[in-house]
Amino acid sequence: IWILGRYAEVIARIDAMLRGATRSVHLSLWPREIDALRDAFAAVAGRDLHRVLHCPAPLAAPPPGFSVWAAPEARPGWPHRAIVVVDGDEALIGGTEPEADNQAVWTTNPSLVDVAANHVVLDITLLARASGRDCSADVGPMMRLALPGEEADQPSSSAVQ
Repeated sequence: IWILGRYAEVIARIDAMLRGATRSVHLSLWPREIDALRDAFAAVAGRDLHRVLHCPAPLAAPPPGFSVWAAPEARPGWPHRAIVVVDGDEALIGGTEPEADNQAVWTTNPSLVDVAANHVVLDITLLARASGRDCSADVGPMMRLALPGEEADQPSSSAVQ
């Protein structure tokens, strides 16, 4: 687990994560951060990746190649946060305020990566429910059946039936 404080560090780490993606990119970002990362989004636009973006505010110009889930109205007063999950192997979670100590966490810990992915899934699921839009093609590949070393949810032989 690494802690990133400055806004420039957080944006640089997200940029590097996006550019290094080989299988998937799942994000929750505000429009300001999406704009700051336009070059990184362009760098992955032509790759064969599962790309899903949640934005907690309206988004005028979504990055190309992403399935976008943007809130229909802005949430005034909400602090900017980022959740980024790349390849299901690494995540960044934390603040994205230019003048703050953001205390963002970058990690490859499977449990924390799973929590980050599930947070993006929840945000998308809530938008899907409100809009009536089907999100299964986007969230299905994001859901992990079990963490490494765990068995998938299966009843044990000692389970009461």
